[in-house]
This record gives sequence, structure tokens and C-alpha cells, in this order.
Amino acid sequence: MIEFKNLEYQKEYKELAQFFLDDGDYTFIKNEDRLEFYSQNYHDEILISENFNNEKSNLKESIYKLLENYTKMKLPWGILVGVNPIKKFRKILNKNNDKSFDILSNKYLIDKSKIDLGLEVKKTQDPIFENIKDKTSIYIDIPFCATRCSYCAYPTYRLDDNLITDYIKALEKEVQESLNRGLEISSIYIGGGTPSSIGWRNLEKVIKLVESYNSEKTEFTVEIGRPDTIDKNILDVLKYYFVDRISINPQTMNDKTLKSISRAHTSEDIKRAFFMAREMEFNNINMDLIMELPGEISEDFKHSLFEISKLDPESLTIHALSLKKSSEIRLNGVDKKFGDNFSKIRDEFINLTDYVPYYLYRQKNINPFLENIGYSKPGYESIYNIAMMEDINNIIGFGISSTTKILQKNGLKKHMNHRNIKDYIENIDKDIKDKLILMEELY
Repeated sequence: MIEFKNLEYQKEYKELAQFFLDDGDYTFIKNEDRLEFYSQNYHDEILISENFNNEKSNLKESIYKLLENYTKMKLPWGILVGVNPIKKFRKILNKNNDKSFDILSNKYLIDKSKIDLGLEVKKTQDPIFENIKDKTSIYIDIPFCATRCSYCAYPTYRLDDNLITDYIKALEKEVQESLNRGLEISSIYIGGGTPSSIGWRNLEKVIKLVESYNSEKTEFTVEIGRPDTIDKNILDVLKYYFVDRISINPQTMNDKTLKSISRAHTSEDIKRAFFMAREMEFNNINMDLIMELPGEISEDFKHSLFEISKLDPESLTIHALSLKKSSEIRLNGVDKKFGDNFSKIRDEFINLTDYVPYYLYRQKNINPFLENIGYSKPGYESIYNIAMMEDINNIIGFGISSTTKILQKNGLKKHMNHRNIKDYIENIDKDIKDKLILMEELY
């Protein structure tokens, strides 16, 4: 347990401390201009930093330095917590362009390698910003999977024909009553879950809900994720409706690991699905890998990278394993790891390719030395991924757990649909009503 006394609790304090600390009892106490730290048989204190103009950042820096002394560990992202460090980079650069590196390094305590990475991501994003700023993207969630991966904590459901039918009916109602044909759509993204798991006929019904919003300027992505759900019928539907970006996500190219994480396919199945898509002229394919999957060492990850390099997808998203509380692996006692061999292997691999990082985000319960990075060949950056992470598009979300984000003059406004499929179906009218109120400015 981590306890904070005599200071207003901020979840960022706890998130920062959790990167350093194992399970146990720890206490931070603010005492006038000093911050004290206690654990079993240990005590330290420090003058509270005055580097920032706000108390929260000063206390975060002080917590960091106390825990650096305690653990003898430096975090490469310094005092930054939260999902998107690139937003902070962008804000600092806009205000202090000539001093930004010094501020990021000496005030936020970020390692040079991460500063360079963040600046490269921003550089890749900048020209794309101008083309998609203030437009709208569409997201549709298909929460069905053939099996549940052991690392997954998303609300997903086993295949059930009646449930799929009821879900698509609710989805149809939500889309038809919420979307306006006057919107300028920059991207459409159908994710999940595994959208291809519901079969080509049902997937076609979903795609037809938004086909009229697709144009030559619209990026249209469908996650077909697992190769055991990919066949010619699925690919025919995607090609017919001009889906121009697909995602085939192996997570690893090691058969032993695939079996242990409950994926019902092999690495050869991944290659078969990829080559089938290539033969049908899908020329913008993303693939996902996860670092530090249970039982894998850095050499296993290196093997996966080598196998992916032979396929040569247009983009590659490399995730850090997030030990989400409700995932099977977390419930089975898999603990967090510390080390950076995986990031070293990742970076060495990327340096030998023409991939560039175009978006980046972090999650709770990941290795503090790692992050999730989307790489692409120049010109193949995903518009939706950038828009979603950087909040420069309106995002209209459909389906369970989907978030609608509307840019307004007084800030970003959000609405999230129900997370449970039964609640979503039964409360679809209320979700539509709440969403339309939020979207008034768009129409």
C-alpha cells in the first residue's frame, strides 16, 4: 500500500511511485517545505522541489528523487506518467522551443534516448496534423473473439450467433441515428476484439453501416487480427468495400508462446494469412508484436522481429506487455519485470529498417523502461492512430466501451458507451441521446 499524508492525493503520484516500488507498505508525508518517505526500516526526506510553477509537478519531482535514492533506479521517462508523453513534448516545444531539450532533461528528468524518440515521433506527426486537424474519425468496436488471450483485459465475448445478431442491430441503430452525412471523415477504424471472427456476412453488415462515409481521402482500417479468422471471403469483403488498411496481429512468432497465451494458430498460419492478403493486393498491412510475453526471453523477441522482417509489412506496432488486473496472466501471478534488453533489441532492429516511429503511448502496469510504439514506412502512418492519441480529430465511437471525443472551444468533451454488452444493447437509446447532445456543435 502506498499512502500520502498532508498532501492532496493525486493519482499521478501513485502511478509514479508504482513504477519504482514492489508490493509493500510505503508512506509519503509532506511536512511544510519537506517531503518524507518511509518504508520498513527506511526513512529519507528531501526539500520539495521549486523547479515548476505548480505544486503537483514539484511534488512529483520530489517523489521521484526520494525513490531514486531508495531503489537506485532511474526511470527513462522521468517524472512523466499518463498515456501520452508526446502531448507534453508538444506543449513544451510550443512554449520554449530553444530551451525544450534542457527542460525535458533537467526538469522532467527524461533520458536523452526518450527525448530523441519523442521528438522524432513529433516530427513525423507534424505534417499529418495539418491535413487532419479538426476533421472527424469513426471507430466501431466488435467485441468478439474466438478465444480470449491470456494477457487481455478488454471486454470481449465468445462467439454466439444470437448475441452477435443483437449486437449488430444495436450498432446499426446507433450509427444511423448518430452520424450526419455532412461530416468530413478522415479515417474509419473497425477494431475490437477480432472483427473478422464474426464471419464475412456479419462483417459486411458492419462495414455497410459506414461505407457511404468512405472516400478516396479516407483511411479505412479493419483489424482482422488473428489469422485463424482470416480467409478469402473475409478479404473479398474488405476489398469490395475499399478497405485500404488491415491489421494482422501475431503478437509473437513463437509457436510455444502462441499456445501458452491461448491463441489457436501457429506462426505458419500468420504467414499464410499475410501472403493471402498480399496476393489480393492489400498493400497497407500493419502487424503487432508484444514484448515480454510470459516465458519469452529477449532472443524469442529477436526471432519474432526477424520473421516479421521477412514479411515486410508497411507498419509494425510494438507493444510492452501490460499486466492488466483482470487478465489471466495477472491473476495467475505473473509479476512485473525490470530491464531494457527488449527495448535495445527493438531499437537495433528498427535502426536497420526504413520504419519511423509515428505514434507512441504508455499504459499502466508496463515495464517502466518500455512503451508502445507504432512504426511505419514513410507515407503509411495510420491517420486514426495519430488522431486518437493526439486529440486533433473528433472521434465518434460506436459499440461497447467506445469513446466519443469532441473538440470544443472550452476543451475536449467525452462520452463512453456502456462496457457490458447486455447493458449496451438495453441502453442504446440513452447512449445515442447522450452522444447527440455532446455532438451538437458538429451538426
